[in-house]
Amino acid sequence: MPPSAPHPEVPPHTPVLAGVGEASERIGEPGYQRRSPADLAAAAALAAVAETGADPAAVTAAIGTVAGVRQFEISVPGVSSPLGRSSNYPRSVAARIGARPGRAILEVSGGQSPQHLVSDMAAAIAAGASGTVLITGSE
Repeated sequence: MPPSAPHPEVPPHTPVLAGVGEASERIGEPGYQRRSPADLAAAAALAAVAETGADPAAVTAAIGTVAGVRQFEISVPGVSSPLGRSSNYPRSVAARIGARPGRAILEVSGGQSPQHLVSDMAAAIAAGASGTVLITGSE
């Protein structure tokens, strides 16, 4: 078999998934803390930052955009938020992990919103309009 051809250089604005994180807790389980949606999202974000394998402070400092999936509690008028409600969910998550993004996005309501954010943020990165982006969601 002939040797494989060298891989072409990856264009500098190619979107790359660098880290994924998850956080959850259940009522009645040991360690249940009654964390708010922003607290859960921050815990997941810190896990994603750690998964990159890079210096966590450098990754967090590089986050230029935080995009959040809208929670049920802030989408429906009159619904209570027993674990707390943020007035600016993406910025609340960013503050909890020490990020200072120049841009914060709160997605519109709907089941399509997670994929819509992934597609829009990937397009923004590919176009050179965004660099490091944190996409988050929590209930």
